[in-house]
Amino acid sequence: MSFFSSKRRIFRPVIRPLSVSVNRAVVTAALVMAACLLLSISAYQFRPMPKSLIHFRPTPELENYYRDGAVEFLIAGAFVLLLALIVNQRMIFPAPFERIPGAWPMLSLRSLLMVDLGVLALLTLAEINGGLAGVKVLKYRSNQTQFALLAGGLALLAAGLSGIGRPRRASIAQIPWNEVAIVGLITLFAFGVRVWKLGDLVRVLVDEVHFTLGVNYFRAYHDVKLLAPMPTSASFPFIFSYGQFTGVEWFGRNLFGLRIFSAVLGTLTIPALYVLARELFDRWTAILAALLLAAFPPHIHYSRLALNNIADPLFGTLALAFVARGWRTDRRLDFVLAGISLGLTQYFYEGGRLLYPALLAAWSGTGLVLWRPRPSWRGLILLAMAFIVVAVPVYYTLEGTDFPTLNRMDNTGLNDRYWATGREPNTLETRWEHLRHSFEMYVNSPENTFIYYYLYYGGKHPLILEYIIPLFFLGIVFALWRWRTPGVLPVPWVLATSLGNMMMVESGVTARYVVAFPALALLIALGIRYTIPLLWPSRLPSKIQPLLMGVIVGGLVAAQTIFYFGPFMDLFNVEVRAHVDNDVEDALLRSLDFPNNTQIHIIGTRVLPPIDTQRFLSYLRDGAIVEVVPPGTYQPMGLLSLPRTVDHAFFVSSSDSYTISALINTFGSQPLLYSSNKDIPREKQFALYYLPALPYIKRPEDAQNAVG
Repeated sequence: MSFFSSKRRIFRPVIRPLSVSVNRAVVTAALVMAACLLLSISAYQFRPMPKSLIHFRPTPELENYYRDGAVEFLIAGAFVLLLALIVNQRMIFPAPFERIPGAWPMLSLRSLLMVDLGVLALLTLAEINGGLAGVKVLKYRSNQTQFALLAGGLALLAAGLSGIGRPRRASIAQIPWNEVAIVGLITLFAFGVRVWKLGDLVRVLVDEVHFTLGVNYFRAYHDVKLLAPMPTSASFPFIFSYGQFTGVEWFGRNLFGLRIFSAVLGTLTIPALYVLARELFDRWTAILAALLLAAFPPHIHYSRLALNNIADPLFGTLALAFVARGWRTDRRLDFVLAGISLGLTQYFYEGGRLLYPALLAAWSGTGLVLWRPRPSWRGLILLAMAFIVVAVPVYYTLEGTDFPTLNRMDNTGLNDRYWATGREPNTLETRWEHLRHSFEMYVNSPENTFIYYYLYYGGKHPLILEYIIPLFFLGIVFALWRWRTPGVLPVPWVLATSLGNMMMVESGVTARYVVAFPALALLIALGIRYTIPLLWPSRLPSKIQPLLMGVIVGGLVAAQTIFYFGPFMDLFNVEVRAHVDNDVEDALLRSLDFPNNTQIHIIGTRVLPPIDTQRFLSYLRDGAIVEVVPPGTYQPMGLLSLPRTVDHAFFVSSSDSYTISALINTFGSQPLLYSSNKDIPREKQFALYYLPALPYIKRPEDAQNAVG
């Protein structure tokens, strides 16, 4: 026997145990446990400090608003987790699939005709709204006609560019109905959470008055231009308010009717995220992500407000999902639907208008270099064509109305006008602080605004609750581990959102982070989905893993839902009224049962502005007039000059003793009425002094006697 063979035999018992998969799994589990511990410590150190609760942080000098070691523990935990993935040497993610490019036959004459008709419909819509060509016959087209042109144009474009025909029985039979049922139940749960007490839990306007104006336009005019900017500071297209108007027609002129359209759009984002996660990862990741987004407190909140921000993540997520599916299936229809969905992101808030085209372009462009297989060139070209055709009407309208392309960005971004205020120096240090602040919004900083007028979300927590942040960190590492696959998507999604907010004066307004909510839920889902297999040695029963995932996610769903409708909403109802002395919205809602032509007088200083007060009242009822005046306006002689042929409702602060005394001395004593809403503190309520109209008066002296 040779020396080498004997040497090999001698060392074999020593070397073999080191290569046993069980030992590797145990080492991996130990490293993952260490990573979880380090990331949990980091999350604990990132928890908001008292300084984090101030509403704006000027940046002449950088200052940390988290505890020492937060970043260091984060880096250490990420490094240990990467080491665990290297040691594991077992693919815990779905293996890359082999895509067989399908045949793309030439479009038939029928399909080309449908494309032409779809483009014509969208161009007609553009001319109705923009009027650059001056086609007189297209002026003053009804709202229904415009919406039919939009919906019909999209449908024709999708059918024509994809070349689809009638659905086959075989394709219908292949639908995974069990999976559809699961997604349906999750979506039903999400919808229930978003509509429960929708009109009663928040009885104030959270910057929603702009959209009451939009609804009022549709009630007053039949030919509102759907794509024209609204004449408010929130100068977004009217089309979102058209959806709200439909909800109001069905459910009434109340807060529920105003907000139901947002609830529907927010709910539909859940199955959209499911499709995206299903294509990028697997079924379990998709189920976890959908459940987490369904119960994600910020997403619930914005789904319950009448703000167009909630529309962006729906169409943006759909665009990304269809691209991911097209990359896998190489189907023409998927790329067409991706382009149409991406085009629809241009119809709502500017965040989605800027983010999603850039994100999708960067993601797909990276895929052409790194992905195997690469995304289809012809599919991406088809996507770009559909996107341009769908987006053109919006920009045609802006050009025709001589309106800035990015008006919101021009007014709220870091520009020369802002630097002239001297609040912050125009330096790289300032821009870095804004970027860092935008990152802190996920894990450290509650919502911050420069002017404490109102908060959209508020609270004392970052967007992700503190006990979920370790899962978020784990998900980031898992996504980065797949940097050569489309699964890396949620990381640049979140990064791009922060880069966009870095360029804003207010880097801490949560309304501008709504576009990233699906990505946050997906990263948290990844943290759960792929940590458990690494912690679970292969000799133990793997069937318990799904049960454990379900228990964890079920607990998170229950905890976040309880948090939103409990502690969060209790604090929000306090914060949202902190900037006013009295609640005008409550007063107007109390006035709905007053007789027609009742004159409403609101006497207060720090209250809802008069123009917003009238807009809201006009939304609630026709022909009602309200005036907002400061205390001391009504002298006794002025009160006597009021017409007594109609009822008068005086809403007065209980601390305004002068006005209350003037009313009592002029018209007589009567009990002051307060709100039946127990959620409003008594000091925030208006006291109501109600003065009924006098009966028919024949002589002037009768009126004087009645007043006396």
